[in-house]
Amino acid sequence: MTISAIKSGPTTPVVSDSSKKNNGSGFQSALAAAQSSAPSPADEAAASAKMTPAQRLRADSLTKLSIKESDLDAMSPDQRKVMEDKIAEMIADAQAKSVPLMTKLSAPMSRPVIA
Repeated sequence: MTISAIKSGPTTPVVSDSSKKNNGSGFQSALAAAQSSAPSPADEAAASAKMTPAQRLRADSLTKLSIKESDLDAMSPDQRKVMEDKIAEMIADAQAKSVPLMTKLSAPMSRPVIA
């Protein structure tokens, strides 16, 4: 055991016990668990590519609300209805925003008028 005082601070001694070494195993195991549970970007891209546009809109809405399908499953029926209504509203907003863009892209181009 080593006792030392901090010179510039208070005179309370700082005690360190060198017999207890922290080898970082707690951090390493937590890091390994986090890395193994998180899908890789390639896996996420592949899963997104397999989704229908409606599924993608729902997944985006859930992400914006910071919830997962499992969170919805755990909610009471009243809470779930409120969340499902909010998700439906977000999907409708996203679709409404995309319709004018598609209309502009699919509209026939007019010929320029030369005066």
